[in-house]
Amino acid sequence: MWILLFRRNNLEPRVHIKRTNPQQYLSYESCHPPHTKRSIPRSLSVRGNRICGDRTDRAAFNNSLHQRLRERGYPPRVLQRRIVPAHVDHHPPQQRRSPDRVYLTTLYFPGVHRVHRLMKDLHPILMNNAQTREIFAMQPGISYRRPNNVGNILSRREGRVTSDAPGERGLHPCNRRRCQSCGLVLEDDTFSSPHNPNLYSVVGSANCTSTNCVYELLCRHCEGFYVGKATTPLHLRINNHRASVRLNSELPAGRHAFEAHQASFNDCYQVRILKCLPPSTPDPKVVESEDAHIWVLGANRPPGLNTYT
Repeated sequence: MWILLFRRNNLEPRVHIKRTNPQQYLSYESCHPPHTKRSIPRSLSVRGNRICGDRTDRAAFNNSLHQRLRERGYPPRVLQRRIVPAHVDHHPPQQRRSPDRVYLTTLYFPGVHRVHRLMKDLHPILMNNAQTREIFAMQPGISYRRPNNVGNILSRREGRVTSDAPGERGLHPCNRRRCQSCGLVLEDDTFSSPHNPNLYSVVGSANCTSTNCVYELLCRHCEGFYVGKATTPLHLRINNHRASVRLNSELPAGRHAFEAHQASFNDCYQVRILKCLPPSTPDPKVVESEDAHIWVLGANRPPGLNTYT
């Protein structure tokens, strides 16, 4: 935090650190990418440089910062190079990323700090090949992005299908003459789970011919439910479930209908949609959405029918 002091008939800003602030900055021994650890002394010193108007205050803040970071294992050489001195007026750096340089984008993983050294050591191999010499004239750079978490999968804007009219959300019959799935459709625009009291809204609108859907099978005779995905038209996926009941296969939905209720698929289940993704959505994204709904609804524990994989 920063405060204003009245000194020498002037208001002067200064960095103030509460006594309750432990200043537990990221340890230098962590497995975070090197640029993340190098940016900490730089960004904190820049912040102090911008807040403190007096050089004496800047120097005091930098000395305190240097001491705290040394306690967290930062080498003196790194601190000397990355902390902005008190007598230097900081200016935002210019864009140095070359448009001709090829960048490798990777997620965070233990050992990611060794990727840069690996790229540097292997770059001569690319330079010895006539085809790759022109593409990788410069050593490839490395950029990082954060991996998806459950929150991103369920609420990200990318790939979300919305409807202007709330009544249009959900699954609707296709009304084709020979469709066997229309009679199983539940036209709900919300869904819930027996494991929690929450009520969730269906995302998108679909019918029996839609693809890239996350759907739910609801047992008519008990609380059993199954969450699945359909990257092919939904009615074809339902036909697969119908065949699993008829053939008494080991698939969970078919086994439940045959063993628990001795009923056909049509007599045992109803189907509703949970989320419909755009047709261009790649299959791994559909799988991610299915896994997220299984986890949120608790479909992999009773009365859910999804088995652990």
